[in-house]
Amino acid sequence: MKQFDVDGLVAFLNQIGLDVTPGQSAKLKKYETMLLDYSGRVNLISSADRDWIVYRHFLESFLYVWHIQRTGRAFRIMDLGSGGGFPGIILALFVDDYPLVMVESVRKKTLFLKHVVRELGLNAVVEHNRIESLYTVYEGRMDVVSARALAALPLLTRYAFPFLKPLGTLHTVKGANYFDEGVPAHCKIVEIDVPRVWSDVGDYLLHRKYLIVEEKA
Repeated sequence: MKQFDVDGLVAFLNQIGLDVTPGQSAKLKKYETMLLDYSGRVNLISSADRDWIVYRHFLESFLYVWHIQRTGRAFRIMDLGSGGGFPGIILALFVDDYPLVMVESVRKKTLFLKHVVRELGLNAVVEHNRIESLYTVYEGRMDVVSARALAALPLLTRYAFPFLKPLGTLHTVKGANYFDEGVPAHCKIVEIDVPRVWSDVGDYLLHRKYLIVEEKA
């Protein structure tokens, strides 16, 4: 286990070709500071994670950025259950072709997310609502729905699929035994091992799978 700060993370990302500008690096540092400042008032991260924000949360969130940027396409993205902003804030900072929509049902967390969006000047919208209440607004409009630690796969696909365009995909990171949650028959799953270069800096990623999930025609 190797703890590192934003500068160490940025050095790693630049090394693997996910270029981070000085402005983006400064915003990552500011975001980390805001997380620490607000966590005493809002349950954004556990007390045990306060010293590990970059290692445990930023690093894994960048897996989403890496996979989405590699396609070379512009996407309309919705992040479900954004919480403290993982991966939604990170995605909004690095994949900003369209306004990213973050959905969070806890009011205090949405107020924090809106504060971060405003302070960092992100191209993002924060929706304080239950996921099911937003189908009439966003149904069939998204290319990608992202989620992290929100729900088991059967429920997660039920949440996500109504928002997706035809051929749209759900992106999520799960433990290696995710299939124990149950894999819905109507889902086509592309399972991607986390590359060794990532797990070398974050050993917990050895036990993660990056899943791209599509609804079967």
